Order: sequence, then structure tokens, then C-alpha cells
Amino acid sequence: MDSTSGQLEPASGARAAIPGEEYWPEGTSSRVRAARAPEPTGVSTGKPSFGKNPGSRRRKNKSSVSAPEASEMDMALIDQVEVESQEDSSDESKDLSSKYVVYQSEPEDELTGYELDKKVGNPHNFIDPKAKKPIEEPLTSEELWWNWRKPEKEQWSRWQRRRPDVETVFLKAMAETGQIELYGDEPTLTECALYRARRHIYKEERLQDEQERLDKIGPIAYYSEWVEAWERDTSREAVQKHYEETGEDENTQLIEMFTYQTDREYRIMMGTDIRIRRDPLAMRMREDQIKQIWGGDPVYPTINYIQDPNEVIDYRGPDFHEPTPNMLDYLKEHGKIITREELEKILAKEKTEVVEMTDIDEAMARAVDIGENDDEGENSEDEGVGEEDEKVRRNWSVVKTNAELLKPKSQTKPKKSSMSLDEAIDDSDNLTDFLLDFEEEE
Repeated sequence: MDSTSGQLEPASGARAAIPGEEYWPEGTSSRVRAARAPEPTGVSTGKPSFGKNPGSRRRKNKSSVSAPEASEMDMALIDQVEVESQEDSSDESKDLSSKYVVYQSEPEDELTGYELDKKVGNPHNFIDPKAKKPIEEPLTSEELWWNWRKPEKEQWSRWQRRRPDVETVFLKAMAETGQIELYGDEPTLTECALYRARRHIYKEERLQDEQERLDKIGPIAYYSEWVEAWERDTSREAVQKHYEETGEDENTQLIEMFTYQTDREYRIMMGTDIRIRRDPLAMRMREDQIKQIWGGDPVYPTINYIQDPNEVIDYRGPDFHEPTPNMLDYLKEHGKIITREELEKILAKEKTEVVEMTDIDEAMARAVDIGENDDEGENSEDEGVGEEDEKVRRNWSVVKTNAELLKPKSQTKPKKSSMSLDEAIDDSDNLTDFLLDFEEEE
């Protein structure tokens, strides 16, 4: 059915066949059946009321419809039907209820207690007291799923660790100074997110500690950290003693100390802008930590490239500037792989398996091909005699259930011309059992 025209259209192309009725959408078959219905022969005398007087199309209100070219016989039949219908109208009025579906509302159950209060709107509990379950004890922080951490012993940080950036390096430096505690050696993503949210607070804490330290030990001892060439004693007692001897106050001694400071030390101490308070953590950061963030010298990037000329570099991933881990060493270290010498030792200790020929192969090897050579016909009689000697001297039923008794013997016994009495009795028992068993199978 085409959605635009409302008609049955070919699925694709002008010659596409209309699919069978089982593939038509819902409602299409009834519309097609209605379209194929024949045109009514009679002519309607009434007019449609468009729903103003309901029930007007029921059978008791129908006026008889006659065909325009009806004969006198047809008219007589119609009159007779009308008379009968008038006689039956009294009976039909009684049976009207049986012709139409009468819908009965379902019997309402009487609500009590909680359900009644809920329906009417009385004050009631949010949860049905009967169905309410007791609240379990809250889980500990270790059991909560959002506190899940990677296990410590898992091999994780060798090539799957997060790349060092500002957040991870700062977190490790803060953990070294004791400002925070990290769960493992490497900061997790959660710890990085927490640091990102609180980094301003952490910086304020560090600046406050620095100010307290400055007030405690004095400016000369504090700033001498960034003046390596200053070799005098920087304690408060030494500064006071120097003041008493020479008359130079603390500020004069501080200015004299800064004359020994290099431009590199000044840049580390003050930063690029003297109006911005430097982060004490960044001021004291080691060179390897700085290179982890900024990659070292931009002209000759010593950190980002491997210096070993024989190193095989893996350019495939985003971390191609990091050395590729040696997977063989890792597998050996964890006992997943062993060397060839160890393997040969293990194999030498193991016993070599002796391959035994099965009974079927042995029987096939001993089988005689009848039709290939005529010369073998002469030897077949001798072999048949040898097979009779190799018969097991037991009952046939026992031989039948135990297949291993049918194995041919390795050495053939010499042929005996005469049989003893016991052997003859055993032989007759075997034959009797075999014949009885044969008859039962038939």
C-alpha cells in the first residue's frame, strides 16, 4: 500500500508483482474484499441520517427495497414476506437483546485498608506495609561499586598506564610532599578528577603553608633556596649576629643575597609574571617531572625520542615515543613461556610412548587376499589348519562376551594328530553352545 496515493502500488519498478495476500499490511485484505463486492441490485428509497437517528438501519426499521425491474411474482413474494415480518415483530422485540452484544461491567472488588486509602486519597504510606521489605544494612565503602579500584597485584601500569600529564605529575608530587595520599603508585582517573575539581583549594593550602614557613624561618632562610651561590648561615641567630657586628639589617642582607642569584634561579622563583603568586609545588618540581609535562627541550627533544640507535620503535599507537615493552621478557618473568633448553629437558625426562598395533590392524595384516593370486590357494589350507589349532578351548558364550579371548596367539602350536578324551568333550561343548546360540539369534 503506497502511503502517498493510498493505492496498492508495485514495490519497485513498473513491472514489480504485487505480493501475495499473506504479505499485505493489516487491513488491506478487508479493503480489497469490500472493493470487490458486487454493486447492490436494489435502489435505496431512504436517505442517510448521518447518525442523527441511531438504530435506523436495523432490520425492524428497514423498509422493503424493491428492484426497479421486478415482476409481479416478485412483488407478491415481497408482500408475503412483509406480512410475515409484521407477525414476527412482536417476537423480535423480545429477542432483541440476543441479537446485540451486551457489555457487563466487571464486578468491583471491595477495597480495604491500604488499597482503599490509596484510591480514595486518605493519608497512607508510600509503600504497602505488607509488601515493604526491611532496609538492609548499608555497605561499607570497600563494597560500594563506585569505590572499586584495580587490584594492586594486577600487571597494569607497564604499558596500559595513563600518559603523564599535568594532573598525574602534580598528584604524584603532592603525594611525595605528603599533602595527599594516593592509593597506588600511579594516580587513577578518579583521583585525577578529584584533583581537577579541588586544584585551587590545594594551591591555597600550599601558599598558606609557604607563608607560615616564611614567617617562621625568616625571609633570608626562605629565599636562600633559590640562591645556590649564597653559602653563609641563614638562621635567625646568624642574621641577628651579623646585624650586631656590621649594622646591616635584614633587608640589606636579603638584597645582598639576591645579588648572587642567577637569572634562571630568578625565573624559577618568580615565574613569568611577578603579579601571579607562584605555586610552591611547581617551583620545587624536579627536572624529570617538568620534562614529563612539557617534554624537555623543544629544539632537541631528549625525552620524547629514544636515544638508543638500535632501538626498534613502534610507531603504531599514540604513545609511539615511549619504548615498546619486551613481551618475551614479560612472559618469561611470569612463567608463561620457557626456553628451548628447559623444554628439551622436560621432554627427555618423559618416557617415549610405545605404539602398539591394535587387534584390527593385526587381523588385517594376517588377512589373506583370495582373488589376487592363485598361488595363495595352496597355502590357504595349511593356514586354515593352523587357525583350528589356535581356537580357544572355552565355551562359545564366554568367548562371545569377552573379545580379548579371540586374539590370535603369537606362536602357533605344532599340529596334533590325535585328540585326548577331555579335548574331544570340550570341543563338543563348544559346538553345542555355538549351535544353540545360533538358533536363538535366528
